[in-house]
Amino acid sequence: MLRRATLTLFLIASLAVGTQWLPSTVAHATRPAAASTLTVDMAADPVGLDPEAVEDNSSGFVMSTVYDELVEYKPGTTNVGPGLATSWKITNGGKTYTFNLRHGVTFQDGTPYNAAAQVLVFKRQLDPKYPNYVMNEPNVQSYIPFTFGQPSFVKSYKATGKYTFQVQLKQPFAPFLASLAMVWEAVVSPTAVTKYGWKGILNHPVGTGPYQFVSWQKNNKVVLKAFPHYWGPKPRVQNLIFQVVPEGSTRVLQVEQGQAQIDADVTTQDYQSALHNSKVKIYTQPGETINGVGMTVNVKPFNNKLVRQALNYAVNRSALATGLFKGLAQPMNSFLPPPIWSWSKSIKGYPYNVAKAKKLLKEAGYPHGFSTTLLAYTNPRGYDPNPEGLALAVQQELKAIGVKVTIKNIDFTSYLNTIRSPKNKGMYLDGWSGDNGDPDDFLYEMFASAMIPVGNTNHLRDAKLDSLLNQARHAQKQSTRVRLYHRAQVVLNDDAPWIMGDYVKQVRLASPSVRGFRLNPAQMFFNMQNVSLGS
Repeated sequence: MLRRATLTLFLIASLAVGTQWLPSTVAHATRPAAASTLTVDMAADPVGLDPEAVEDNSSGFVMSTVYDELVEYKPGTTNVGPGLATSWKITNGGKTYTFNLRHGVTFQDGTPYNAAAQVLVFKRQLDPKYPNYVMNEPNVQSYIPFTFGQPSFVKSYKATGKYTFQVQLKQPFAPFLASLAMVWEAVVSPTAVTKYGWKGILNHPVGTGPYQFVSWQKNNKVVLKAFPHYWGPKPRVQNLIFQVVPEGSTRVLQVEQGQAQIDADVTTQDYQSALHNSKVKIYTQPGETINGVGMTVNVKPFNNKLVRQALNYAVNRSALATGLFKGLAQPMNSFLPPPIWSWSKSIKGYPYNVAKAKKLLKEAGYPHGFSTTLLAYTNPRGYDPNPEGLALAVQQELKAIGVKVTIKNIDFTSYLNTIRSPKNKGMYLDGWSGDNGDPDDFLYEMFASAMIPVGNTNHLRDAKLDSLLNQARHAQKQSTRVRLYHRAQVVLNDDAPWIMGDYVKQVRLASPSVRGFRLNPAQMFFNMQNVSLGS
């Protein structure tokens, strides 16, 4: 499954269940918005701008500047801090969350934000009888099942005061608070939802964030402007443009020449050239990312685990890290990246061993290999800055064991729709970038049976794995969760639903004039109100 990528040097600890109060308010200095424009180049057009109905990074980039969340990640981390809620309390054995909401906040359409509005935000995601229930719409690719469970583990939600919102869970859910901070759980104006309808919100976002929507020219650019009534620090840049520029070298050239200030999707080649380019500044941090090649495990020959394991032994991921990703990566040994707190270097991966790969293929009944198609995209992603190179490298590696791979490149939107379809078959480039700093976001979202087909695009069904992942979601102690996730990684490695690739650093390029820009582990453009342009 595809999405996102970025990371700080250390990661969020598991959310302890108990009583927790955060500072009730944060004083913000007022500053005028500068009459200036900042342009971000990205490789692909957004799928849509409704956080409850899309999952792609390009959409997230834009939405992270238009919307706020109930709670938000502290700058540069995935540690949860105040957002539209100034404080919260967790009681009843981890099953009751009481949020104190920020006063004086309005949506960009003038609708007041309060507990009544927050109830409607939840209602849109959780109540099938609600006229604006988003999951009733066709082709929704949503994080709602991931955040709230499938079926939902939310028992009730209600306003207990004008600025107090309470959620009751049926059972403790460890990642809940971290998931509420994701851009995919951003707070949408209920007035706008009623006015525009589902398709309207996809194309006309209305939130409470620092920037408000102006226009979207499909496959060209999304134009935003500073929201003058934003509750926090006033944006330092008046106009923010997200521009679609598919060609990597063109994005770099535009940053060099001042036509853009940030390159959001950096290719390996462009990173290498930037190392010797004084006209661009490099931002990088360890990546909360994984990449590789997915296989649908319910169709031949990939329904045979020996085949999947053989393909893993046939790929030299160390060579990919050094040769293909030019030092920006390290070989995967599990389906969690190192910055996630339950990753372990002791988890066994798949060392490069062509002889063993051939032996396993023979045991599986394919002594002479087989022919297959690899579905691929060409736009670089945070988890894969060189998708064309990865597809070609895997094609060449598998040729050595008799597996003939035909690469089929399609545009990224069509690619996502294809792999997230129940009819998806065969091999396809795959990757993931973390959203909330929790192992659940990787292992459950991508490999739990309940997430087929949108998250679990491999169609993997493993009862033992499902049991471990469900136990880990509901455990209250981090030590228990770590133990369960270690066991889950061992099971998943044996299942081998991917040809493992590499862990890739997050990289972005910017003009030296950019001030105050910070990467975030979730890869989104959070806190852009703090960014300015200097000489």
